Amino acid sequence: MSEPGDRALDFRAVFESVPEPLLVLAPDPPRFTIIAVSEAYLRATMTRRQDILGRALFEVFPDNPADPTATGVSNLRSSLERVLHGRAPEAMAVQKYDIPLREGGFEEKYWSPLNTPVLDEHGEVTCIIHRVEDVTELVRIQRKGLEQTAVMNALRTRTGEMEVEIYRRAQQLQEANRQLREANEELARQRTRAEASEDCMTGVLESITDAFFALDDQWRFTYINRRAEDLLGRSREQLLGKVLWEEVPETWDSPFSRGYRRAMREQKTLEFEAFSEILDRWFQAHLYPTPQALSVYFHDVTEHRRMREALRESELRYRAIFDHSMDGVLLTAPDGRVLMANQASTEMFGYTEEELRTLGRQAVVDPSDPRIQAALDERRRSGRFRGEITMKRKDGSRFPVELSSSIFRDNHGAESTSMFIRDISERKVREEERERLLSQLDEERRWLRAVLETVPLGIILIGPEGNVFSNPRTEELFGIKLSPERGSAQYANLILHPDGTPVPREQLISSRVLRTGETIIGAEFIVERPDGTRFPILGSAAPIRNSEGRIIGAIGVLQDVSERMKAQESLRTREQLLSGIFELIPVGLRVADTTGRIIRANPAASRLWGATGALTPGMGECKGWHADTGEPLGTNDWPLTRALTKGETCIGELIRIECPDGSRKVLMKSALPLHDAQGRSSGAIAVDEDVTDLKETEEALRRAVRSRDDLLGIVAHDLRSPLNGILLQLRLLRRRGQPLEHREQPAPDAIQRNASRMNRLIQDLLDVGRMEAGTLSIQRARVSTTKLLAEVLETQVAIAAEQALDLRLDERGAPPELWGDRDRLAQVLENLIGNAIKFTPRGGQIRVGAGAREEEVLFWVADTGPGIPAEHLPHLFDRFWQASRTDKRGAGLGLAIAKGIVESHGGHIWAESQVGAGTTFFFTIPAAHPSGTSRV
Repeated sequence: MSEPGDRALDFRAVFESVPEPLLVLAPDPPRFTIIAVSEAYLRATMTRRQDILGRALFEVFPDNPADPTATGVSNLRSSLERVLHGRAPEAMAVQKYDIPLREGGFEEKYWSPLNTPVLDEHGEVTCIIHRVEDVTELVRIQRKGLEQTAVMNALRTRTGEMEVEIYRRAQQLQEANRQLREANEELARQRTRAEASEDCMTGVLESITDAFFALDDQWRFTYINRRAEDLLGRSREQLLGKVLWEEVPETWDSPFSRGYRRAMREQKTLEFEAFSEILDRWFQAHLYPTPQALSVYFHDVTEHRRMREALRESELRYRAIFDHSMDGVLLTAPDGRVLMANQASTEMFGYTEEELRTLGRQAVVDPSDPRIQAALDERRRSGRFRGEITMKRKDGSRFPVELSSSIFRDNHGAESTSMFIRDISERKVREEERERLLSQLDEERRWLRAVLETVPLGIILIGPEGNVFSNPRTEELFGIKLSPERGSAQYANLILHPDGTPVPREQLISSRVLRTGETIIGAEFIVERPDGTRFPILGSAAPIRNSEGRIIGAIGVLQDVSERMKAQESLRTREQLLSGIFELIPVGLRVADTTGRIIRANPAASRLWGATGALTPGMGECKGWHADTGEPLGTNDWPLTRALTKGETCIGELIRIECPDGSRKVLMKSALPLHDAQGRSSGAIAVDEDVTDLKETEEALRRAVRSRDDLLGIVAHDLRSPLNGILLQLRLLRRRGQPLEHREQPAPDAIQRNASRMNRLIQDLLDVGRMEAGTLSIQRARVSTTKLLAEVLETQVAIAAEQALDLRLDERGAPPELWGDRDRLAQVLENLIGNAIKFTPRGGQIRVGAGAREEEVLFWVADTGPGIPAEHLPHLFDRFWQASRTDKRGAGLGLAIAKGIVESHGGHIWAESQVGAGTTFFFTIPAAHPSGTSRV
């Protein structure tokens, strides 16, 4: 392929600009002769071109004799032979192939090779391109145990000046041809002057470097110059006058003889190249016929043809490298035109080669990259540039590349630019990942260092040379400052056996681990510090191995177990204490395993169940009933069984049992499932408390309450009947009787008051009974708080006035409506106001009010009475309680009833008092919701 204008492309210059290490090998196994090498390969292998060209590959790069496991030569030879026979590229796995050093020895190297065959038009292998990438650094990172994909820092090298020797020789050949043509022209001119100057002609013929001889029309030699004598191997005396075919019969059917006959026949000058089998060389022949003679000029062009063939093969090789390069390659003109683009570049940018030729270099260069101008300046200054820039694809996407660009000139002096482009997007991602992993590793190291410095364990690292490295806790345990260089000798005499005898140095756990490779866990020792203090430790140690499994050190861990031993002693004491409690506690305790077998029972359990019954493995043969319902217990109904089989926790279940002696008892039984540290069931514990006496007492109390309630009902009924009759007769008396005298008037009033008081007392007794029985009736509805206060005050003002008390409504805004029983709430207010009237001295004040508090209505009744001592406040709402046993102004039920009514509404009642300043009673009732109900 040629550039525009039919200018020949210098493929060797292109090859020398490749940034990858490349070798071109001849297909001559087993030698695989090196016939070309890039500068990048020379730098990567630290070799020189003159030292390796023309030599066998494995002679230059043998296996490392110091490494008996080396397989680089055999693996590479097998791959090259497969490529040669299969005529297809082959990428090899990473190979360990050490490189010989000039000063002797080998340097360890790891390579990622790719072998690619170059085929001619017949499909035959003309050479093999051996490309490698140095991955030694990646392998070393992996050796160190980094669990990450390390990024290979490919060793890029800049190419040197192109080899132009073959072109120089080609130019010399052209110059020789030019001289030959001039000599031929001069010879022709001299032939025209031959008759006039035969001596001059002879001199010229003898002086030219071409072989020359002349034949007459009978094919007889008429003249032979010295060069022809040399080539034909005979003197002119032996050949002059002799027939060509007779003296050299083997030339009769040669291309030369055919040319002689044709020239004479056609009388035309002929020029051709042919191979002489006699001389085993190539010649360029010039034939000048006349009717009477034929002049023949021979020029040896063997070397010229060899150079031309070498040039052609070189062109093929470098063209193959150009086409098969894994990097994108662009050849551009100074004005930015793209002259050539290989397949890798078209795939990289998404353009065809024709599109790149049309659009030029600006189609793929990102002008917004600030590094572009610096790259152009560097290339203009030094003729080359290598670095990272940003380029763009056809779809507009940007991506990072590594660019290697050089300026070179062809044979005609025309300037061109090579651009080798490698997409490093993935490498950038790997580099970022590597940086992230290195940062993470550094963070983990700092974290590990912080842990080692703060962990309450002594940690010792022992290197392969016996050096020791320790954390601060280790030095604190030994009571000395440890020096890495002094090794374990500095603390070996501080470690004793549990019996106090010294531990020999070779028996230290670190020494045993380094010697045997065993792992030791929890060995007991005693440390004796230089100040004489002793304390127990637990020592553990394990070997540290490299990637080949060889022991390169050890790690030891020392734990001060003084506190743990104290804790164990404390635990034993607590266990003894718990065992004593277990034995002495008056309730029955029994512990069962997972099968239900009783494994331990205390004396109280034995007293309940009998000596043998306490250890009965199951409940199946015992009789039991639910104490409340009398229903018998099934086998699976017992609390202990449920705790074992279902994992239930049973608390305070009352069960009546029949003891082995036939007696019956009521037990409060509880059971709790037990679990081990992993949460698995390990059994259950049963607690049995004999509440037979308590149950009988409770039954007696219930019977007494029922009797009291029955008696209270009878008394209330029997008392209310005559009271109602008295009140009725009193009303009739006042309606129909004669007016009483002034002195008789108080009597009916007294009867009225006492009868009403007795009626209220009976009602209070009934309300208390209902509250205790939980049957106090509450009929809730929406109630106007303002109207409720007004109605209650209306009934109480006259009573307060009789005692010379100022009873008023404490107005603080309009309170919200409430949700409650109007009559019961009026009863509460009347009770509280009645108490205030009773205990407030004449001339005092009573204030009643209500207001909103969140979603409740807050009521208060405040008086200016004597106040209540703080120690009496907790008992105010107890039934039948009075501050003074001599104060009989009530039965002591009003506040208890008020509390029951308020709490039945979901409210709360309390009192605040200061002796000498008065008392205020507060209670809350839920406010009515807009929908007509309460939020409670």
